Amino acid sequence: MFNLADDPEEKVNLINVFEDKAAELKDEYEAWDRNNSRVDPYSELEKPFARRFDFYLDKP
Repeated sequence: MFNLADDPEEKVNLINVFEDKAAELKDEYEAWDRNNSRVDPYSELEKPFARRFDFYLDKP
């Protein structure tokens, strides 16, 4: 957690100063993350490449 107005290079982490706010932001992020679907990172692969890719990674 940084004060970008006073510390644009992000050298001083303020997470221990604002623990309550950090916890609140973490909870909000986790709630947001739970409500978003996951995209299969391999869904854009062309089929021949995907089959070859799956073979080498032991992916079903």
